[in-house]
Amino acid sequence: MAPVILCLSTGIAAGHVRIAEQSARRVAIEHQNYVAKVG
Repeated sequence: MAPVILCLSTGIAAGHVRIAEQSARRVAIEHQNYVAKVG
C-alpha cells in the first residue's frame, strides 16, 4: 500500500511543478509584453 501512496504523491508533486512552470512562463511573457508596451 505504501508504494502506491508514494507514487500518487510524487505524481501530484510533479503535476504541481509543471503547473508552476507554466504559470511562471506566462508571467514572464506578460511582463515582457508590458515592458515592450510601456518602454
